[in-house]
Amino acid sequence: MYANQTAMFTAVVGAAVLEFAIRQRRVKRPTVATDAAVAAAAEGMAVEWPIVAAQAAGAHDPNVQGDAEGNIDPLTARNAEEVLVEEEEEEEEQEDPLMVVPGRHRRPARPRVYRVRMSFEALPDITCRRRLRFSRETVAHICHLLAHLAPLGTGGGHALPVSVKVTVALSFYATGSFQAPSGHLSGISQTSVHRCIRAVTDALYSIADKYIKFPEDRAQQEARARGFAKVAGIPMVQGVIDGVHVPMHPPADNREVFMNRKGAYSMNIQVVCDPHMKIMHVCAKYPGSVHDAYILAQSFIPAMFDGCPPRLRGWLLGDKRYPLRSWLMTPIRRPQTNAESRYNEAHAATWGVVERCFGLLKMRFRCLDRFGGALQYRPDRVGRMVVVCCALHNIAMQRGDDLVEESEGGPDGTGGNANEGGGEEEDVEEDDDGAHQDEGRGAGHRHCSRAGYVQEAARRHRRGQRARDVLVATRFTHCGGGIR
Repeated sequence: MYANQTAMFTAVVGAAVLEFAIRQRRVKRPTVATDAAVAAAAEGMAVEWPIVAAQAAGAHDPNVQGDAEGNIDPLTARNAEEVLVEEEEEEEEQEDPLMVVPGRHRRPARPRVYRVRMSFEALPDITCRRRLRFSRETVAHICHLLAHLAPLGTGGGHALPVSVKVTVALSFYATGSFQAPSGHLSGISQTSVHRCIRAVTDALYSIADKYIKFPEDRAQQEARARGFAKVAGIPMVQGVIDGVHVPMHPPADNREVFMNRKGAYSMNIQVVCDPHMKIMHVCAKYPGSVHDAYILAQSFIPAMFDGCPPRLRGWLLGDKRYPLRSWLMTPIRRPQTNAESRYNEAHAATWGVVERCFGLLKMRFRCLDRFGGALQYRPDRVGRMVVVCCALHNIAMQRGDDLVEESEGGPDGTGGNANEGGGEEEDVEEDDDGAHQDEGRGAGHRHCSRAGYVQEAARRHRRGQRARDVLVATRFTHCGGGIR
C-alpha cells in the first residue's frame, strides 16, 4: 500500500514537471506510445504513470475523452497530444515574425533611405572660401563649365549632381587629405568620392588649354614686358620659369626614379608665369630625379624663342639651375662689379614672382604641398591633378578670387606655412657645365654625337653670355636699372 502511494505521488510530480516543461517549450509533449515504452521498462508502473499523465493532460483539455473510471483511450490521447503540439507550434510561428514558413510571404523589405547630399550651395560664402578655397560665385562658375557633361552615376540608384561632384573634388584639392574625410562634407562614401574626383579631374583637364596658354601676339608680349619692368627694371622679360616638386607615393617599379635630391618621392613640375602670377605654361610629366634643365630642353619653350622667325621677342628669367641662353637670363655667379651685383638683385626680385606663384598655388591647393601628404595616385593621375590645379588657379586669378587669410593652420586645421611650399631652395651649387650636362642628358637623339652636342651647348652659352653682358652694360652700369 505504501509503495503504491509513493509511486502515485512520483507519477503526479513527474506529470506536473513535464507539463511545466512543455509550457516553457523546452521539451516536446510525449505521446502515449513513448510513455508506454518507458513504463514497460519500469517495474510495477506500466499502468499508473502514463494514465496519471494522461489524466493530468485531459483534465485541462475537453477534447480528451475517457471511460467512467477515468481511464483514457490511448488513440484519443495520441490525437489530443498531436493537436496540442500543432497549436503550440502555430503560436511560436505567430510570435516569431522572422521565421520563414513555406507558403507565406516574407517580411516586406524596408525602403532605401538616401543620405542628404550637400553641396557648396548650402554653405555660407566664408565657409566656402575656407573649405573649398573659392568663393561661391567661382564654384558656381566651375559647375557651369562642367554643365555640358552627362550626369555621372556612382554605382547606386541616384546619380550625383554636378554641384556635389565639384564640391567633393575641390574639397580634396584644398585639403589634400584622404578621400573618406573629403566625403564627409557632402555626405557620400569613399567610393563615390573616388569617382567624383576622377570625373571632375578628367573634365577639367580636357578644357585646361583654354586657361593655361602662352599668348604670342605683339600686344600681349609688350604688356608682359611692361609688367615685369615695373618690378626691377629688367626689360623685355616674357616670363619667369622654375620647377616645383609635388610629393607623391612612388609606383612599385622604378621607385628610385621618383626620388629627388632631398630623398623624397615627388614629381618635378615646370611652370612659367607672367608678372601677375598667372600660369602660362606647365609641364607635369617628369619624375623628381630629373633636372630642371632637362625638362626645359624637352619642352616646347625653346622652340618659341629659337624658331625662324622666333615667335617671342625677349627672354625668360631662370635661376642658376638653368643654362644661360640668349633667351634665358640667369644670375651671374660670383659677380665682380657693382653693375653685376645690381643685375643679380634685379634678377632675384623679378624672378621671385614665380616663387610667390608657387606659394599661392600651394596655399590654395594643399594636395600639392607636403603638409597635405603625398598623393596616393599613379604618376599620370598626379600630373593631371597638377594641371587641373593650375587651371583652377588661373580661373581664380582671372575672376579676382582672393584667398582668405588663415590665422592658424590650413583649411583643414593641419597647420603649416604656405610659403614653405614654394619652389625648392637652392642648396646645391652648380656650374654652367653641370647645367649643360643635365640639359643634354637623354637628348642624344637630337644630335649625331656627344661631342657635337657639347659644341652646340657651348655656342648657345656664349650667345647668352653676350646678351647678358649687353643687358648689364645698358641697364645697370650707370644705376639706370635695378630695384627702385
